Amino acid sequence: MKSEIFQFFNKYIDAIDPCDGGGIEFNFPTFEQTPRDFLGYAKNDLDGTIDSHRLVNATGNLKRAMDCELDYLLSILGLSRFYREKRLGIDKKLGFFKKSGIFSANSLDRLNKFRNRLEHHYEIPKLEDVHVYYDLVTAFISLGDKFLYKIRSISDVSFYYKCSSNFEIAASTYIDLQISKIEVLLVGNGLPLSFSEQLTTSSSVDELNIFAYLLKVNQLMGDFYYTLISKEEFLSILENEIKQTN
Repeated sequence: MKSEIFQFFNKYIDAIDPCDGGGIEFNFPTFEQTPRDFLGYAKNDLDGTIDSHRLVNATGNLKRAMDCELDYLLSILGLSRFYREKRLGIDKKLGFFKKSGIFSANSLDRLNKFRNRLEHHYEIPKLEDVHVYYDLVTAFISLGDKFLYKIRSISDVSFYYKCSSNFEIAASTYIDLQISKIEVLLVGNGLPLSFSEQLTTSSSVDELNIFAYLLKVNQLMGDFYYTLISKEEFLSILENEIKQTN
């Protein structure tokens, strides 16, 4: 699948143009507290007179902000029940968002290292470390907001062949959050290739990884559609996916 998607775009990318694009509506989860609420609590802790209690409290609120953001995004994608029933914890949640390209591997690794260092050694955290943790969690939530904006705006996109007089579709992708499904359709030499994944509670972790990859392709196609990335960067990311698999 990864090789076929890369090979298609590597062959046809100069022959296609965007022809249609849009996003989807979704409902936000009805949590009583949001990620930014917990971030605000942490800021209040750090703005006051600093003592051990405030440092520990700020660290706890930053952890809640990060956990809430992860659950927020999973809920919108329709994956909350899947993660609960599979009993997949924080590492698996972070792994999904790393595979999907929503958060970079480096930023997640750094964030998780701070999280583990501050929360699992029963030490009073240092002020400077909490400030770094705060900045990382703030950036993490902002990237999550950016992802939600993108699926509202550019999650359903299509490309056509430039030489076609009747706007012949070359490639398209869409997300259906009502049923947690992603599809990527490619048409080369008149032969369609369809890659899709719909997750249910009975899906496997391997199917979750396919869903994450197709979500990444969907987002990349949206970015390329709106010229947010160059064709060279687009192809390089797809090619690197193959290298990481091998």
